[in-house]
Amino acid sequence: MAVCYVSVAIVILTLLISQKILSEKEEKNKNRHIHQEREQGDVKVLLKDPAFILYTLVIMFYMGSQIVCSAWIPVFVEIELGQSAAITGTSLTVFWVGTAISRLIIGPILNKGAKPFSISILGMALAGISLIMATSFSTHILSVLFFTFLVGFFAGATIPMYIVVCSTWYPNNTTSISLSYIFSGTIGRMIFPFLVTYIASFFSLGFSLSLSSILLLVSAVLIVIVKKMTPSRPNYIVS
Repeated sequence: MAVCYVSVAIVILTLLISQKILSEKEEKNKNRHIHQEREQGDVKVLLKDPAFILYTLVIMFYMGSQIVCSAWIPVFVEIELGQSAAITGTSLTVFWVGTAISRLIIGPILNKGAKPFSISILGMALAGISLIMATSFSTHILSVLFFTFLVGFFAGATIPMYIVVCSTWYPNNTTSISLSYIFSGTIGRMIFPFLVTYIASFFSLGFSLSLSSILLLVSAVLIVIVKKMTPSRPNYIVS
């Protein structure tokens, strides 16, 4: 009889302990889920990171440069180079073709082990030089078109690489990262086309466009700084 009482007591005790363990586990999972949800929508996590802020400024400068090139290079080709409507349209097409090709090939390049920051730094610097060549030193329309293509090609992968790198840093904050890209890009598109127009009213449009290369060169410097600030962070996970 005593054995029965002991057995019942052991069973009850086991059930109580098991219930307690399960409750603690469920509470822990619940708290982790709540923490992840908060982190997902908490922009403060990103705003406290200087590297993320600087990298987001790169997007602002790049988007400013992109809208300047797409809006004003055709005007430059038509007015200052005196080209036909067909060539004017082609100048915009080659810019976007270069951008599209860059974005299409960046994934396979990264998967082969290329470093995102190294590609971005070199790309921004070469894009800035190409813009200067297209608007200041090129006298033949074919060379203008060629360098315009290179501007789009060298800088074109800036946005996808920003999203890839920042999402690797903060995998639970992809929504906030996307909003940061949209917001900073909108600011860049608002400010820099006006500055180009203002400068062009005092100087030539070609000179004003060549100054826009500063946006790309400054972006290259900012990425160098970001790279030095985050030596231990992973910036891309090979799929």
